Amino acid sequence: EASAGLVVRQGQDLKSSRLEQRLCHDALVEELELCGKRLRYQLVRGAGPETGWVSSELPPSEAGGEKRPLLLRASRGGEEEGARP
Repeated sequence: EASAGLVVRQGQDLKSSRLEQRLCHDALVEELELCGKRLRYQLVRGAGPETGWVSSELPPSEAGGEKRPLLLRASRGGEEEGARP
């Protein structure tokens, strides 16, 4: 499905260019930088761009009225840490 996954942008700003490929919801990423609710990541495993910027929370309108973290994180050693729904 073309709309499945997270929109990935080239830069931190929401007006930055969108990358063609989306980040799959089950991807494992390493957090490189967190600026407010914008996350720059490096893909550890799964489908999506190798790196880019995504929103770190699902909007309340898409999460049943509550804010929810979106992504899994990887520790520096590549092991899964703090998995989030």
